[in-house]
Amino acid sequence: MFENVISVGGFFSEPMFWSGFCIMVLNETPVVLRHVWRPMMQFRIKMEQVFGTAWHKWHGWIDYLWNGLLFGGILLANKHTVWIYVFLFLGFWIPVFSMIYLPIFVKNKLGRGVPK
Repeated sequence: MFENVISVGGFFSEPMFWSGFCIMVLNETPVVLRHVWRPMMQFRIKMEQVFGTAWHKWHGWIDYLWNGLLFGGILLANKHTVWIYVFLFLGFWIPVFSMIYLPIFVKNKLGRGVPK
């Protein structure tokens, strides 16, 4: 009767995953957008000027936090929910890689070795 409530997967995985997912989206969106939107790059430059290397340490700890929560939620999820979580995670990162990072990589790769 209480299997889903008491089980580790039912009780812990959902809040862990959604906390990690929300932190990931809020943290990584400006990081990704800095490549294609000048105000985000200017924001990052300003933060680096204000906080120095502490900015990168703080951002790194946030990365550890969302990774731990998100992947912990995936690992603790039951067999049906785990695929929903993986799909949501990939639903964020596949478009980011295909629309932002892959074009940057191709541009840099093709840009090298071209005679000027």
